[in-house]
Amino acid sequence: MKRFRLLLLTALAGMLLALSACSKDDSSAAVPDPENTVEAWIPIGGWINFNNRALGMTDQKVFRAGEIHQLEFSRGVPKKGLGNITQIPTTSYSWWAEVVPGCGYVVHLVNDSFYGYTESWARLYVVDFTYNEAHATTGVTVKYELNWWPE
Repeated sequence: MKRFRLLLLTALAGMLLALSACSKDDSSAAVPDPENTVEAWIPIGGWINFNNRALGMTDQKVFRAGEIHQLEFSRGVPKKGLGNITQIPTTSYSWWAEVVPGCGYVVHLVNDSFYGYTESWARLYVVDFTYNEAHATTGVTVKYELNWWPE
């Protein structure tokens, strides 16, 4: 009897765990990129101009901001494209973020200067790494939209 009860409780716990771990992905279809999407290539150890701020990638495949407090990154979340990034996370911002192909990021752009404090948001999507003939990573292709706000 104890064995049956233990088996029943284990099966019930397994079912509850399986049901809570999986949720239906309502955004399963890729949403087209917005009209003002910019596609760029960031070389390893290099930088691009990201709305007058430096956005770079280290040789450890990590996004980084050129100046502290100028760019803050959300954690990367798997997405099917730039258009599928639809909301601004409220937590987990950092001055760096691991670069993961197929992930979307929200970037908080801060300008705290003599002229005052301004902030804006951008969404950033990692398309894929680029490689040379020796299959070494040379950079990353990204898509982004500046001055973005969820509808």
